[in-house]
Amino acid sequence: MSIKSPTAYKTIGEVSETLDIPTHVLRFWEKKFKQISPYKNNGRRYYTPQDIDIIQNIKFLLYTKGFTITGVIAHLSEKPEHANTYPPNSTQTLPEDAIATINNIIQTIKHVKSQLQEAIGE
Repeated sequence: MSIKSPTAYKTIGEVSETLDIPTHVLRFWEKKFKQISPYKNNGRRYYTPQDIDIIQNIKFLLYTKGFTITGVIAHLSEKPEHANTYPPNSTQTLPEDAIATINNIIQTIKHVKSQLQEAIGE
């Protein structure tokens, strides 16, 4: 399992798995939120790190804060600088080694998940 650079473009499948959002929801959000604009080539979507930050923020606003889609659209339109603030200032208070540890744990969990899926034949 190779790990991409944080600045690399990600496919819709990678974004879906990383953020735990179904691909059909990502395609729907792409239509609703003009801030999400993946690069498209031969029918494939490639998301920038900025797109992923915006998607993560939209998920946070919808699922955690309880915004409606219309509310999120209004929020992002009124405060475009908040498009990349999921959750607000959360990583600014964590030391870099803690962030690295969390990222390593996430990668380990994903690896274990894929091994379990292979074992049960999914």
